[in-house]
Amino acid sequence: MKESATLRPIALHPVEVDPWRFCKDAQSWETRSDVTAFPRLAHEFTQGTLFCRVQGRVNQRGSLSLQVMVSGDVEMTCQRCLNPMPYRVEVERTLYLARNEAELERLDALPDSDAIQAGESLSLVELIEDEVLLGLPVAVMHPEGECPA
Repeated sequence: MKESATLRPIALHPVEVDPWRFCKDAQSWETRSDVTAFPRLAHEFTQGTLFCRVQGRVNQRGSLSLQVMVSGDVEMTCQRCLNPMPYRVEVERTLYLARNEAELERLDALPDSDAIQAGESLSLVELIEDEVLLGLPVAVMHPEGECPA
């Protein structure tokens, strides 16, 4: 049996930003990385690649937000048959920055608004992981009747 050469995935270096400056300066960060480069996602996905982008923004009212976009085709383990199954990751969210809990509650109460309480530093890798993990189903399974087992 011939073994194929594989590249060892490299973990992403922590990307810490000042979220307030990141948004005010309309900065952006993006990466295309193997899922194993994200420590917490490597436990969920067996293989695949994710394209991630975080864009800082200021709206007309002066509110600061992060536009988070993650997409990619990955494999997960079916909880019914324990075989790999394809899964499409699609995350697109706008997260408003809140300085304190009162502001967080106010922003979260607005329709179609999501907010995070941000300090002086924010890990973009952890933000990406959080958003992907929040979007995953509780139990991943092939559709009924499609499990190979």
